[in-house]
This record gives sequence, C-alpha cells and structure tokens, in this order.
Amino acid sequence: MYKRVLVPLDGSSAGEEIIPYALALSGGLSADVQLLRVFSLAPLAGHYAVAGMDWEKVEEAMRGETDAYLEEVRSGLGAETTSVTAITAEGLTANSIIAEAASQPDTLVAMTTHARGGVVRGIIGSVTDDVLRNGDSPMLVLRSRDDDEDRPVPALDTMVVALDGSPLAEEVLPHAVAVAKALDLKIDLLTVLPGNDPAFSDGSQPSPAHDKSLAYLQSTKEWVQGQGITRVGQVVLHGQPAAAIIDLVDNLPGAIVAMTTHGWSGAERWLLGSVAERVVRHAQRPVLLVRAQD
Repeated sequence: MYKRVLVPLDGSSAGEEIIPYALALSGGLSADVQLLRVFSLAPLAGHYAVAGMDWEKVEEAMRGETDAYLEEVRSGLGAETTSVTAITAEGLTANSIIAEAASQPDTLVAMTTHARGGVVRGIIGSVTDDVLRNGDSPMLVLRSRDDDEDRPVPALDTMVVALDGSPLAEEVLPHAVAVAKALDLKIDLLTVLPGNDPAFSDGSQPSPAHDKSLAYLQSTKEWVQGQGITRVGQVVLHGQPAAAIIDLVDNLPGAIVAMTTHGWSGAERWLLGSVAERVVRHAQRPVLLVRAQD
C-alpha cells in the first residue's frame, strides 16, 4: 500500500512528534522513511536583498544548515536510521511537499499540525492545511501537544474507521485494512447518528436508524474480515460526529483514526470534509486521511 513515508519537518520539536508514528508504520509496512525539510530564499530576496549579494552562496549556506539539521534528526534515531533517508528542497513549503509526495507513487505524508518554530496553534497548521487541501497523497496527521511535557508514544492497538454509509467514505477502507494488517491492529468500524437515541436515555428500543447503521456496519465488517482482519468491532454513536469521534478516540491511548476527507451530505449523512478537519484539529490521536475521489 505505502512504499514510502514522507515526513516534512520545520526544525521544531513539535514537528518531530510525528516521527515515532512514521517509524512504526514504516516498520510494519516495510516502507522507507524519508525526512524532508524545505527552505526558501523568497523572504530574504524580499526583505534583505542588496546589490551584489551572492545568492548562490546564500542558498548553499541555507542548504547546508538544512542538511545538517536533517542529519542530526536522522542520526538521533539510533539503530532505526537504516531505513531513514533525508532530502532538502528549496521553494514554497506546501507546494514542495505536495510535489515531492507526488513524485513517488504509494507515498504517505506524515505531518504534525503546528506552526513553524514550535508555536503550537489551536487550529491546523497552515502548511499542513495546504497539503491536506491541495495534495492527493494520503496523510497521517498528528496534533502537536499543547505543552513541552515529554510523553511516551503509546503502542498502537486499534484502528477506528469513521464511516457515514457513503461509497466515498468507504474509500478509506483498503488503506485502513493495509495498515491494520501490517501493525496487527484491531479495527473498530464507527458511525455517528445525529441527536440522542432513546435507548441511551430511557432504556427503550433503539431507533430504526440505529438498527440500520448496525446492519450497515455488519456488512462492512464481513468485508473487512474477508480481507484477513480477524478482530473487527462495530460502534454506533449518537451526537455531533466530530465530537463523538474525538471523545471516543481520546479515551483509547493506542488508537489511530482513519477517514476520508469528505463524504456525502444529506439527512442521514455527515459531510466528512468538515468532520475530518475538526478531528484533526482537536483529537489527541493520529489521523489517517485519504482524499475521496469524486
């Protein structure tokens, strides 16, 4: 499924938080890890240009500094560096990441959602946002921590696959199955219905919509099991989709979420584009995102 995990970095410790997850995926999938850092001469040209400036030397110096940073990160991984390489690019950051990801088929882009310099924001980082919206490659996105506390990375054990009943949302399934098989993860198939179901408030019978969702998940479960996954669960929740997904996975330390970037909308559908964005912004777990093909 994935032959390369591309890890764009910006020189901050926040950006490096995705590396353990990238290594875990690459090990299970027998994929290479490639660290990428992009530098740009444009800010210098716009603000500090002077007559006679040797731009070739300036670029050489910036490239050397970037290469040194990537080598420091790579060598700091110890024995795991055998499958890790590093590349440097010059240009607009998001455009360069998208172009590099597209240059090699079967690339997974792994990034954190933060701003340069480790300044963590409550919204998705602008570069990650641009890559997510404009690139075609699957992405593994992790929200940076809101503090400097050094916390261990939990072992992954559960793949929560968010579905809304649409064929577009189901396009994530082959990706989820491939990763789950590689890492020996349980798959929990999840759908969220709007509102509150009476069964969870007064003990009455589940609604027809609830039963319909369970039937849909059961048929999907049979397909997943046919792909070789033996541990498959079904979860139907009620409420606001993004909030329900976040509440669920934040209580599962070893979870990874898998979903497409959009799905059908309508009376019984979510719009997965906005849901995916909210999950990425607020969930404390990594999110595997696949752009649905219209």
